[in-house]
Amino acid sequence: MLVSSQEGERSMQDHLMKIPRWRRVRSTPVAPKAGRERWRFLVRRVVHIATLGVVLAMPHYGYAVVVSVNNGNALAAQYYTSQAYGEIKDSNGNNLTEGGRIANASVPVGADSQSGTLTASGATSVFNTFAALDGFARARASASLAVTNSGPSFGYTAVASQGSRTQGLFVSPQTPGRVVFNFNLSGSTSAPVDVNALGRLDFLARPFVGGSGSFFDVFNAGALHALGPNTYAFEYIGPTVEPLDILFYSAAAVIAEGVSTGASFNGSANFASTFELTSIDLFTDQGTQITDWSLLDLGTDQVVFNQNGRVSPAAPVPEPSSLMLMLLGMTGVVVARRKACAHRRDTAPGPRA
Repeated sequence: MLVSSQEGERSMQDHLMKIPRWRRVRSTPVAPKAGRERWRFLVRRVVHIATLGVVLAMPHYGYAVVVSVNNGNALAAQYYTSQAYGEIKDSNGNNLTEGGRIANASVPVGADSQSGTLTASGATSVFNTFAALDGFARARASASLAVTNSGPSFGYTAVASQGSRTQGLFVSPQTPGRVVFNFNLSGSTSAPVDVNALGRLDFLARPFVGGSGSFFDVFNAGALHALGPNTYAFEYIGPTVEPLDILFYSAAAVIAEGVSTGASFNGSANFASTFELTSIDLFTDQGTQITDWSLLDLGTDQVVFNQNGRVSPAAPVPEPSSLMLMLLGMTGVVVARRKACAHRRDTAPGPRA
């Protein structure tokens, strides 16, 4: 089990992604076409509890189950996370109770639907969350809250998210020098004016260096940070002869802080339509558009995009050339005829200590 305690204000990023203290980042997200928004930050203290018998000064009623599948680690090149949970916090941001599930894995995490009723000091929060990763850089998520009889300045959270870190290799007769990733974020929100209901998309593509970097780098400056329904684009300029590190995060959330004593409200963020990478445009260093290419996801050994758009997951993987094998060997990534089961070992999930 993972038990978390916070002091003071929490940033929106902390609400959307449960990031351990030692991997937390400070950044200023920017929503393209929506202007800049100042965000608040505070490092979150994370306390690891060995057993539920540990007595804390603040009473805790329950916690979201945290599981790790195949040693899922945010520092690993192949990383997938799924979060679906609800929380109640006191006026200082301390976690009173939470429920749901958080999964970290080295293979794609399936859809998760979590709901529950949380109570603390007479307050009740009913949360419903759903998140699913629908292939390469495409996800669906929705979250809702129904709060009754709030405690004094309590906070309430419902979050549904999916994230991934994998590597992609562009195969083309021409060498791309600029890549534009195009996204569509569609959905709707409903909440009182003092309750934040939102959909968020974060994306980063960069050169892959084996053994370095983290999934949480997707929240750093330089990545795409998008809020709300719209179309967005991320531009990568740099070398593409070796694999790119591709980081993707999507979330639907309802977040309320400082709710008045006795207040009741409903809020929802329905982004079950999609967070989707819709197309990719490739250009040479001279600016000429490349019209014959494919993108290989090294995490699944599947061609996921080409010049015509998204490719079905069932598409066969082209045989790598000798040069390609040499390039992949330089980065420690081997893609030649790997057995699919190497990425899909059946390991029963268990609680993370």
